[in-house]
Order: sequence, then C-alpha cells, then structure tokens
Amino acid sequence: MDAKFVAITQKIVADHGKDTLLDSMKVKALLNDYAQNEFEKERRLLLTAIEAGAAREIANANDLAACKKRQIRSLRDDLFFSIDKTSATEIIDLLALVLRADQSKSASKKETIFLWSGYAIIAIAFWAFNKYEENRNHTSALFNSAYEANELKDYNKAIELYTQVIELKSDWIQAIKSDPNYANAYNNRGVAYYKLGDYKKAIVDFDRAIKITPNYAYAYATRGVAYYKLGDYKKAIVDFDRAIEIDPNHTYLYDIRGRAYYDLGDYKKAIVDFDRAIEIDPNYADAYNNRGRAYYNSGDYSKAIEDYTQAIKIDPNYANAYNNRGIAYDDLGDYERAIVDFDKAIEIDPNYANAYNNRGRAYYNLGYYEQASADYEQAIDDYDRAIKLDPNNASLYNSRGWTYVLWGKYKKALVDLDQALNLDPNFAHAYHSRGDAYAYLREYRKAIVDFSKAIHFFNKAKTIDKINLALAYCDRGRTYKKLGDTTKAAADEKAAQTIGSCDLSKAFGN
Repeated sequence: MDAKFVAITQKIVADHGKDTLLDSMKVKALLNDYAQNEFEKERRLLLTAIEAGAAREIANANDLAACKKRQIRSLRDDLFFSIDKTSATEIIDLLALVLRADQSKSASKKETIFLWSGYAIIAIAFWAFNKYEENRNHTSALFNSAYEANELKDYNKAIELYTQVIELKSDWIQAIKSDPNYANAYNNRGVAYYKLGDYKKAIVDFDRAIKITPNYAYAYATRGVAYYKLGDYKKAIVDFDRAIEIDPNHTYLYDIRGRAYYDLGDYKKAIVDFDRAIEIDPNYADAYNNRGRAYYNSGDYSKAIEDYTQAIKIDPNYANAYNNRGIAYDDLGDYERAIVDFDKAIEIDPNYANAYNNRGRAYYNLGYYEQASADYEQAIDDYDRAIKLDPNNASLYNSRGWTYVLWGKYKKALVDLDQALNLDPNFAHAYHSRGDAYAYLREYRKAIVDFSKAIHFFNKAKTIDKINLALAYCDRGRTYKKLGDTTKAAADEKAAQTIGSCDLSKAFGN
C-alpha cells in the first residue's frame, strides 16, 4: 500500500503542483486522464473519497486556526472512528513519509495543512480499498454459501448467511453501495423468507433491495409475488408494472400479472397479459392454462378447452390442465370426457385431492354412485394426511368439509367447517360451504345466516372474489326460494347476475 500511495501522490504533485490536490474538480479531471494506466483502481477510489471529503476541503478557509482545528477533527474522525488503531497508525506514518519526501523546509504552515488535507483523503481511500477487497472476498464466499443453502431449500440457513452478508456490507455501504451483491443479499434473503411463508418480512427485504438498486426488476417482481400471496393484488400489479417497464420481454411477469388481474375478476386484462406471455414464448404452458381459466370464468368454455388442450400438448404431464379441462367438460355436461381428464390428472399426481373430488362429482352426475363414493373417500384420505401435517390450516378443513358436502355426509361436513371457522372466523369460503351443508340438511334459516356472512366477508376482502360472491348470492337466493320468499330470492338472483351468473334451478354450490 505504501508504494502505491507514494507513487500516485508524487505523480500528481510533480505533474500538476501540490495545490491541485485540494481542488476536487481539477483532481477529477486529472484522474480521468489516468483512467487507462496502472492507477485505475486508485482513480476510482480517489473519486469516491473526494466526493465524501468535499465538504471538508479547507483550501478556501479564511481563518488558519479554525482551518487547522477542523482538519485535526476530520483526521481524527476518519482515522480513529472507522479505522482500527493499527491501520490508523500506518496511515499517519505514511502521511509523514510523503510530507518528508515532498514538502520543502520553507513551506508555510498553511501549505502544510493543505497538503495534509489532500494526502489524508488519498490515504483513507487506499486503506478503504484494501479493506473493501478483504471484505468483498469474505462476503462473496458467504453469498455463495447462502445461495447454495437456498437451492437446497434450507431457507433458515440461507437467511442466516444472507444476514451476515448484509451486516458486513452495511459497515462499508459508502464504499460498496453500488455493488449488486448488496441488493442481491437483501433480495435473496427476502426470497428465503417468502419460501418460509413469511411474506411481510420478505417485503421488507425487497423494499431494501429496491432502495439500493431502483431498477432491480427481479426485486419488483418478487415483491409483487409476495403482495400477491398476501391477497393484495392491486399492490402486486403496481410492482409487476414496474418490473415489466424495466424488463418488457419477460414472460413470467405477464403471466403473474395476468393471474393478479384474474383474481381481481378482470378477465379481459388477464387475457391480454396471457396473450402477451404466449406471444413472447409460444411454448409457455402455464400461460395457456391460465388463459383457459380466464376464458372459463368468462363463460367461454370452448376457448378454455382449446387453451387447456394446448397446455397439455406442450406439457403432457400437466395435471392441473387436465383437471381444469375436466371441469370445463363437466360443466358442458360431457361427464365421460371429464372423467377421462380427471383420470389422467390423478395418474400424474396420485395425491391430487381436488381431482378426486371432481371425478367423484362426475361419476355422481352419471349415476355411478359407487365410483363417486370411492373417489370422495380417496380425497378425504388425502386431506386427512395434509391436516395431520398442518393441523391449524383452516383451508384444509374447509376443503375436507366441502368434500363431505359433495359426498352427502353433511353432519361430518359441519364438524370440519366449524373447525375451519374456529381457526379463521372471517373465512368467507367456509361460511359458504357450511351454508350449503345446512341447506342440504333443510336447515334453511341457518343456511341463510351463513350465506349472508359469506357475502359480507367476500365484500369486505381487499380483493373481491366475484365468482364466489355471485355464487353465495345465488345460493342464498335458492334458499329464500325454498322458504317461499320469492322477492328476496329474485333480488339475490339479480345481484348474482350483476356480478357473474346465477340459475336458481340448479343445486346448491353450483
């Protein structure tokens, strides 16, 4: 370090005079001339140091005594506040060496102070460079270990290692604030939190990554996905918009934004995004499957089936696409084709509880009650295993309860749905499912209470689930019709048709 320091300072003084060191604009211009020589690293560091030390320049000070006092304080702060004792001593010795080499005995006291100011800035820059290199090597090793832990799905270990990277780099933020790994450490730690289901902590880290690197498309995308998981689809879309603005040719961004629009019930905008994803990548199976869902919920079953079929053509093992196509065939009354698709979905994923549910319903509609019962039983077994692993998951109790409703075991359904609501008293879907169970048990007034609560919570949600809200109105309308209240039944039917669709002649839950 000593040799480099002496060489560059002597070269600056020899070529341009001592006072040049104290004029930041002249030094910047000078150092740009050195851009291609052996002092390239020093040039970059000096520019950083000059930016940091510009406020402490004393060349224009009128009062020599005040000037000297400020300089001493500056040296003390720079050399002893952030530098260990050994390094500080080395730099002071180095400054003395240069002064002895370059300063004549006849130099004025003021000139001496000015030279100290310029040399101190350069010395601190060299020391910072060496410390930065040392820390960069260490943090790079930690970063790589953290990345490997993430890939191995050891997310807690990844979080621990990324935190070490962040803490090390925080000590040197002025020197390495443009280092992309610093933003990556926050972003990747956020991904690890996301994988653990801690979406709020993930968002905090994505915020920090974006603050460090404002054009970090991946951080906007990952933060958007975290908002999506929290059900805040509007905030998610804002982030996806920004990510797409930075990276307009990324298929996943259009696909995930399309899904957010889909969940908001804006199927037209969703289809536009899925179209764009497919335009960029015609073999993107997910985009076809998701566009099929949007067409399905728009009532265009033919286009939905076309898209599901294309998704299956691209990925013959796409269980969800088979299941979705089966649902479309089922709604068209083509139960046998539906069963073929549900069979395939189950063949690909033997633990696909929803496919068993759907196949059971198709068998039931065909009058094959024994086969339907077997499928419902298989679905229940799958939910039993899932609940054993996650006994506080309200959604699992709701799903198992709904399977019991489809199976005609309404009292067992009520037990599960009660538990779902104990775990989550604001669970709109569970109120709706329990309302259906009460309706099938002919406890119509209890059903109306639950349908009304379902409607309340669907409306209260940050993002309104229009499909299920319409279905809840329709089911309540059917219940009023059973009670002979045709006025309220008609009002609910109208409310449902305003949002989606409704046919009071169908069975509950349809």
